[in-house]
Amino acid sequence: MSNEIRLTKEQEAAVVFPSNKSAVVTAAAGSGKTALLVERIIRLISDEKNPINAASLAIMTFTVNATKSLREKLNNALQERISNLSGSDSAEAQSKKMFLSEQIINLRNASISTINAFCLNIIRENFQKFDLPVTFSIADETKKTSMQWSAVQLAMRDFYDETCDGGFNADERDALFFSFNFENDTALFDTVISTAEKLFAYGNVEKWLDEAADAYSSLEASEKKYINVYTDYLGKQLEKLRFYANKFENCIINYENDLEYEENEAKKKKKNDALETLVNSSDFDGKRLDALEKSFSDFRENPSMEKLENLLNLTKKTPENPEKISRNDPQNEYKKSFNANRKAFQEAYAKILDINFLISEEEITLPEQRTAAQTFSKLVKRYIDYYSEIKRTQGCIDFSDCELLLLDRLQTDEDFRNQLSQRFSCIIVDEFQDSNDVQAEIFRLLGRDNLFYVGDVKQSIYAFRGANPMIMARLCKGKDGFTALPLNKNFRSRKQVVDVVNAAFCRLMTEEYGGVDYSDGNMLEYGANFPDDSEKFDAEIYALDLEKCDDDNDMRSARFVAGIIKKYVEDEDFFITKGEAKVKPNYSDFIILTRKNSKIKNYRDALSELNISSIAPKGKNFLVSEEILLMINLLKVVDNPLRDEELLNVMMSPIYRFSAEEIAELKLGVLGFPDNSLTDDEVKKISSYTKRYSLYGCLGFCTKSLEQKLSDLTTGASAAAETEKSLYERGIVRSISAKASDFLNDIESFRYFMSNNSTDSLLRKLYEATDIFAIVSAYDDSRQRISNLRRLEKIAADFVTAECGTLADFLRFLEKSTQNSRDIEEASAPEDAANSVKIMTFHASKGLEAPICILAELENAVNPRDYSGKFLINQDFGFSIDYVDRKNRFSEKTFSGQALKILNRKKPIGEELRLLYVAMTRAREKLIMVGRFTEKSISELCTNELIPEVVFDGNVPFRWVLSSLCKQLDGEISLENCTVKTSSKIPLRLYITPQVPSAPTAFENSEEDFSVSDEETRELAEIIEKPYSNFAETQRQAKFSVTELAHKTSLIPFTLTKPAFALSDGKSGADVGNAYHCCMENISFDEVRKSAPEALSDCVSAELFRLCDEGKITEDELDCISADKIAGFFTSSLGKRVLKSSRIEREFPFYDEIDGSKIDSNMSGIVGIQGRVDLCFEENGELVVVDYKTDYDINSEKDAYARQVAIYAEILPRLLGKRVSRTYLYSFSNGDVIEL
Repeated sequence: MSNEIRLTKEQEAAVVFPSNKSAVVTAAAGSGKTALLVERIIRLISDEKNPINAASLAIMTFTVNATKSLREKLNNALQERISNLSGSDSAEAQSKKMFLSEQIINLRNASISTINAFCLNIIRENFQKFDLPVTFSIADETKKTSMQWSAVQLAMRDFYDETCDGGFNADERDALFFSFNFENDTALFDTVISTAEKLFAYGNVEKWLDEAADAYSSLEASEKKYINVYTDYLGKQLEKLRFYANKFENCIINYENDLEYEENEAKKKKKNDALETLVNSSDFDGKRLDALEKSFSDFRENPSMEKLENLLNLTKKTPENPEKISRNDPQNEYKKSFNANRKAFQEAYAKILDINFLISEEEITLPEQRTAAQTFSKLVKRYIDYYSEIKRTQGCIDFSDCELLLLDRLQTDEDFRNQLSQRFSCIIVDEFQDSNDVQAEIFRLLGRDNLFYVGDVKQSIYAFRGANPMIMARLCKGKDGFTALPLNKNFRSRKQVVDVVNAAFCRLMTEEYGGVDYSDGNMLEYGANFPDDSEKFDAEIYALDLEKCDDDNDMRSARFVAGIIKKYVEDEDFFITKGEAKVKPNYSDFIILTRKNSKIKNYRDALSELNISSIAPKGKNFLVSEEILLMINLLKVVDNPLRDEELLNVMMSPIYRFSAEEIAELKLGVLGFPDNSLTDDEVKKISSYTKRYSLYGCLGFCTKSLEQKLSDLTTGASAAAETEKSLYERGIVRSISAKASDFLNDIESFRYFMSNNSTDSLLRKLYEATDIFAIVSAYDDSRQRISNLRRLEKIAADFVTAECGTLADFLRFLEKSTQNSRDIEEASAPEDAANSVKIMTFHASKGLEAPICILAELENAVNPRDYSGKFLINQDFGFSIDYVDRKNRFSEKTFSGQALKILNRKKPIGEELRLLYVAMTRAREKLIMVGRFTEKSISELCTNELIPEVVFDGNVPFRWVLSSLCKQLDGEISLENCTVKTSSKIPLRLYITPQVPSAPTAFENSEEDFSVSDEETRELAEIIEKPYSNFAETQRQAKFSVTELAHKTSLIPFTLTKPAFALSDGKSGADVGNAYHCCMENISFDEVRKSAPEALSDCVSAELFRLCDEGKITEDELDCISADKIAGFFTSSLGKRVLKSSRIEREFPFYDEIDGSKIDSNMSGIVGIQGRVDLCFEENGELVVVDYKTDYDINSEKDAYARQVAIYAEILPRLLGKRVSRTYLYSFSNGDVIEL
């Protein structure tokens, strides 16, 4: 299949659409949107008759990567046109070449960027108009989080302080505080921040808050704002009730017809009795439905609170259906069908009963609601004021500010707006469906009938970021002078994928649920040209019918998916298409999509069990990753050593390696005594003192000398000391544990350092002292872990800059971030994608595609947080806060709260449908869907009618789609332990299987007898009590870092160093070394190879800024690095050899074991070695190792470094399969190269 896409009639119409008119292109998934954009722009800027200066274009994309890709494609397209003219020497050709060459230069000045960057660039160019300093910066997420935390702290301070100007009185404080929680303000704290973030996307924050609060000014105001919500909702519920009532009647009619053919009188009588019960039940429900519909008709004609109350009272006063229908006749299909519909009727009726409203109660609670709403509005405004002030003080803004500042200036400064509008000849916005209200208004104000929007409402999945797809949906109807240009032909996917996607959404996605009517001109059209349409490419659904009680079901589902992937890779008859060739798929041709980040680990583990490599994007579990938790625990211990839990975690961590036995002895106060030398009474006497104290206190006790203990007059201490003295006199002497003593000294030195230095300096000190980078190098995902540690350092530095706070303040900030679910994203780290299965969330897959796409975890339900909390917010209808009865401590939804619950319950339906559409259309050749569904539920979906209002009652999004697909199934095949439902209408097979692999167990199906006799028990006891002959070996260090080994025998004289605050630049040698190592790990060698020698320093500088922008190095690290010195390495003879190599390993992590005697002649056995090789490359079939140094004099430590690289030379051949031929040291300080 060719990758080139010929323009269709629809694409051509979009490409040639006049640039002086506004248009919106609805580009469905796989419709060649990017190719269309490139072609349109190229034609606009290459037309000599009606030329548009490329520099006057404003082109906005959704991501930075999309921006880079578009700019590159435009440049390549222009270069290709120039190349095509090179064969002609005519004056016309030469003129055209010159014109296009000028346009290439102009294109460099075109505004091709993300929307955020577009706004930022305009503000930078006109900073004086926005009252900003010329040096203002953009706050990254970490700094933004820190500033938000500070702002809300200040706002909450005012909230509790009645004496401050414009403060809050007791009534206001109590009304709002107790509306969220009776014990703490955590929920209120978080809600203030999240609400402000949402409002920034709405625009005009103060006006929105005022209007939202005004809805509580009177009953009339609340009625006016919310009554129509109830009208619409109740109308939908009554339609459902009528639908089920009609099904009752149809069921009864069919039952009556069947009775005519019953010849057995006894059976006939029994069925007649049953029929009578059904008729009575149906009549009763029909009458109460008639009464409801009559009352609703009156309510709908003139909606009011009074009529709503009457309607709800009628519903509640109507007695329940008295008819009891027996379930003891499972063979009677009519009764079963009737019961199923009756149950659905009752559930729909219950939704009306759930609405609780009395005008009298609303009148009583409204003053309290008003106070809470006005106070909340006031508190959010106060927070925003503080947040703005902090940003001004810091000289920075965030991206929301960029949009709001620009919008405000465009609305208030007509001259500025006209000047800016004239600058752009054409404004093109890609992915317009994900724009928010503020962005759309900016484009409208800048436009001069020259707007060209491209997007797809069906693919709008970022409502949680403020995206409003209804803006584009409105323009697609021709509003505001826009012409709609539809593109529905899909050039990405096989016909099987297209047909199944269409079948899934054609009756579900409507204007009400999804923003567009899918069946009305929005269905995908097959446009690709695959060479065959084998049944092997039919879509597959796997319904895993697992026992609900099985706790391992998540992992079993993951193993099932892993098994599917392995099956297709090993299938000798399964081929996919790449270019024009048919090839066997490899693992990189598969992508697994899940709804939740939290489930990704299961799939990585399941794939790993089958030795299948996988990659996944960064998650949001930064604060709970192992290495970060360890360092946070260490910071907590430094802040307060009396934290037993944190201290225990640190002591037993890979840094200090205390064993459980040592901790137990420490807590008992007997650490250091010879084994089995103390009686139980002696242990009790000593432990009676230590058990009252913290673990830190026990450390102090066990590391004191006997003389110090005897001089301690503390109650209980003297008794413990006397016991130890009597032991001493008997020759039983405590040996002070070197490990415990060193640990105590470390904590005390860290605490002293803390008292004179900032938190980020302390963190760097901890990194250096604990050698944490070497430790995590031996773990899985070592690069990710090191990136996370560097990220923590940057967070600390940003916090210190913003707050100037103490270590305790920083720890509270991290704790708040965790409590309020405002996770800090995990740092980015490089991953190898070669032959690896990709795993990501539905959201992250936007814009990607894969030959074989597997949708997993499809049984997951919608998160109800948007419509079930005490605080609800809706862009169009304001916010609501539950009324709280403080005396009786209960809360209840109000008139406004119930309305917002109804609205917010409906809103996610469209979002979830669009999300599933995006996920399903990622498949290029085969679509596989996996979820846990029972056979019974599948059967129900196959028989139920497809009514959107009925389908969407469920909260599992894929069940909605499954409802639509199941209507197409009309065949069934029974296999062993598996049922396959097939379709003659669409290329789909549905497998219902309970057979899913479970975790392997050591004793599965084992019948071996593990009982133990008395004699065996005695023998085991003797073995356990016998002293271990090699006990001394267990006290030796069993694992080393390479740095420890290298310096194990070197005698480095002790020298005093300046404290951090006295250093000229505040950077230690370790800081500089870490910076250079991080740079060399991440810099693009490809960019360096392409650079001319004279421009190499500039190339390195550009790379350094890129690494800083991407978060690979911090700004502090950037300041430490000299681009000239990095360039010096690459221009050296050694660096040139590196660049010529086809195999390069950078910061290569390893763990291996060697003979202990090579470390210490007194040590026997095997010890572990862990570390990272700075750089090794292959040359002439052998490895060359390079170790970077930043010391000015590396000769003084040459022997230690030689031992270090000698260890590399011994270990690397076992890990990489090549002999190490040469080893070098390279000094970035002076450019020295030393061969060892």
